Amino acid sequence: MQLAPEDPQVLAVNGLLAHSAFDFTKAIDFYRRSLALNPSSGEVLNWLRLALYASGGYREALDVGERMAEVDPLSMVALFNTIGDRGTVDEEISPATEALLQRLSQLNASYGLFARAGVEQQMGNIPGATRLYYQSLEADPGRSSARATLADLLLRLGLEAEGLAVDPTLAVNAAFFGGRWDEAVVSAQEYLALNPDQPVAMGQLLNALMWAGEEDAAFALAQQLWAKMGESPFNVAPWVESMAWVAHQSGHPQEAALYRAALAKVVQATKAAGYTDNYSNLKEARLAALDGREDDAIAEFSRAIDRGARWTFLGQYPEFAALQDNPGFQAQVSRLRDLMDQERGEVVAMLCGPDPVVAHPTPAPETCVMYQQYLESG
Repeated sequence: MQLAPEDPQVLAVNGLLAHSAFDFTKAIDFYRRSLALNPSSGEVLNWLRLALYASGGYREALDVGERMAEVDPLSMVALFNTIGDRGTVDEEISPATEALLQRLSQLNASYGLFARAGVEQQMGNIPGATRLYYQSLEADPGRSSARATLADLLLRLGLEAEGLAVDPTLAVNAAFFGGRWDEAVVSAQEYLALNPDQPVAMGQLLNALMWAGEEDAAFALAQQLWAKMGESPFNVAPWVESMAWVAHQSGHPQEAALYRAALAKVVQATKAAGYTDNYSNLKEARLAALDGREDDAIAEFSRAIDRGARWTFLGQYPEFAALQDNPGFQAQVSRLRDLMDQERGEVVAMLCGPDPVVAHPTPAPETCVMYQQYLESG
């Protein structure tokens, strides 16, 4: 800054430093100043896009993503992220998105498969997404993001042995999606000890504590996250529903109202941006359940399933306790269970069947037992 205070790269890196300190307002200012001098930097546009998401500027973040792919059409990162952004608002693959997918595939086949898998997952095509993730990894085994994403999806489907075979580092996820809450708490505590300043690690432990019924400990973490992330609804968006619930359950009505209002702001911003992804649907369902709006909660829960929300205990979120005797809600829970049974069967057939998805899948014995049961069930 002393030598070249108006150099676009210097400004951009200062933005990145502010970004890493969760000062997104300052980061956005530096990024805009950098882009005013060098508007064709796909890299800085991507950083601006991420900072806008973190600060609640969802609609502008989508617009910046589109611009990023236009000014830097050979950037694989720009193409991948723009494709992913479109999946949050589109309910089918548009011709424009297909063109971006093909361009990315031409630049890097594995990256193209990974991007297409993500789109299929967002559209609710879970077996198709799983097949593409496996194919992406076979084309490039070193693509760690594809490895983690596939492993997480397998764990959500209840295929723990296969998920950990793909990525053995996801111990917290495995315990969490396996419903082993005490184990999930221990794993999350270990992860947080290794990453004490990482909000994601704090959020993982908060969720594990909530599911384990340790609301007081979870509330203490919610307070820490709220302070650490600048008391911003959008900075705590990934965990704000859980924060509102544990504050309520642990007897802190003022904080419960504060976090509920923060959740409402996040939901309002995602709706204004046109989001239709399952992450946004589930947020809205949990907010509606907190407010006692049962019909709205069921409708959004159903939409989340349509858009690919999958894990065994999805219908057992604490906020949904009042819905457990609602026939409409239970009908959606049954639909989810049936979908997951079918999808799990299709995935194990990819691994244990006569035409395996990859050359050497080496499935676990229990996976192939599931395959036999799938065949016998017709």
